[in-house]
Amino acid sequence: MDFKRIGTVLTAVVIATLTWWATHEWLVGPHPFSDVMAMIRPAIALCVLAAVTGLAFSLLTSRWDRWAIILASWATFIIFWPPDIWYVSALPLFVLLWHEAARRIGDDLVDRRKVRITATLGRGVKLILLGAFLMVSVGFYLIPANRAADLGAVTRGVQGALESAYDAPIVEQQLAELPPALQAQFRRDVAEYVDTAVQDWLGPYQGVVPPFLAFAVFLALWSVSFVLKEVAIWLGHGLLIVLRLTKFVCIEERDVKAEKLVL
Repeated sequence: MDFKRIGTVLTAVVIATLTWWATHEWLVGPHPFSDVMAMIRPAIALCVLAAVTGLAFSLLTSRWDRWAIILASWATFIIFWPPDIWYVSALPLFVLLWHEAARRIGDDLVDRRKVRITATLGRGVKLILLGAFLMVSVGFYLIPANRAADLGAVTRGVQGALESAYDAPIVEQQLAELPPALQAQFRRDVAEYVDTAVQDWLGPYQGVVPPFLAFAVFLALWSVSFVLKEVAIWLGHGLLIVLRLTKFVCIEERDVKAEKLVL
């Protein structure tokens, strides 16, 4: 029915919009990468985005419906970040990733005799997350303070992460065994080492620090993608169960013709 198709498309776009909002609030926060609690909301948002978008690609057979989700999800990004050439430049790769995810999910459903939504979502969720990571990295780069970042900003960011590490119970317990003077000396030595390392490694490339940091954000997100992928797949499976219980979706048995090689 048309209202179900439209509702599915709108739901996927709304979830994408909420995901961009959650990641924007995270990235503009005071300690986005050192505050573990601040990372929980965007992580949940990314999992929900991948689950809902993957499920929408599974339910929608029309390529126009899928294209509407892809383009509208990309377009809502502008609500939280101003338009920029980098934002537009990300469109072809974002479209490629999400379109390939939709194709893989659709092909998997066609090839299967029984619906196994976890396996089907597994074919495309990783690409959906990859596209989302791309946009989040672009959003990080578009923040004015990050576009003007220099070597000092890199050093301060690493120092902030170290300060959070010092507060971890295990590290704090180890440092407590040292005399106060040695604790202070240890922190100063680490700070000087970090500053020297940043200057030595990135000094010749100071002009590309902002895109380097954006790429580092992308890699950091990708490093936890295996966790987000599994959560998204099982979340999508749970959502499908709810949709079936509410009669929004049903599974029908159909006779289909299949090709077979013969001699």
